Amino acid sequence: MELLAVVSFSCAVQQRSGPLGLLDKLRSACQRRDAGAIMLDTDPGYLDTLGGRGRLEDDLRQLFTVYGQLDVRWQDERLQEDRLESHLQISGRRFRFSGPQVITLQEVAGNWLITSGLLEVPRGILDTLRERRLGLEESDLGRLRRVISEDYQGPGGSRKQLLQRLESDLEHGPQRALVVNDLVIEAGRQRATVIQSYLLILGVGDRKKQIKGREKIQLLYQASRWRIAGGLG
Repeated sequence: MELLAVVSFSCAVQQRSGPLGLLDKLRSACQRRDAGAIMLDTDPGYLDTLGGRGRLEDDLRQLFTVYGQLDVRWQDERLQEDRLESHLQISGRRFRFSGPQVITLQEVAGNWLITSGLLEVPRGILDTLRERRLGLEESDLGRLRRVISEDYQGPGGSRKQLLQRLESDLEHGPQRALVVNDLVIEAGRQRATVIQSYLLILGVGDRKKQIKGREKIQLLYQASRWRIAGGLG
């Protein structure tokens, strides 16, 4: 009976039509790690704050490469004209996300296509974390400046104090690599919290030193991107 109930529920989900049916297709494609199938359901003019279709496809392929098969679930769906709002939950390999999702749609020849907003919040937060990592690994203070909020306040002080410390570390410190082992993101519309375990590798060869740690980073959505507002050492 339990198996029959699962099969019945699965069939019921697959039978949804319209915009909600599109969400079901997206969930199936994420489980298959099929970025191509997802792109078939996006409008040729797709555009969000991160970029167009090319950027979206690159982000999707990167998500599947790093986090594997994704279990994507939408809850509390609310459709108003061409705008579909929901609460989004994603689970992958050593990765979890929970937060808002707002996508815009248009109907073309009887098919619903996404015009903006697909996984925009998790993609935006991951972009900020990637920029922070690359800034550290490439000793690029400019990257770090772009993603650290003017309102930053952390354990070591203000944004100015943090950047001064980073500048000194990047100029005089050893080469470094940052490896994230697991990542949890809890997001709202304007604020997010990231908890991640990491391995920081300092130096190379016989001088190499490895530091394991766990950090809690606060982010704010400001000027069309997510910026780090607290939590850096």
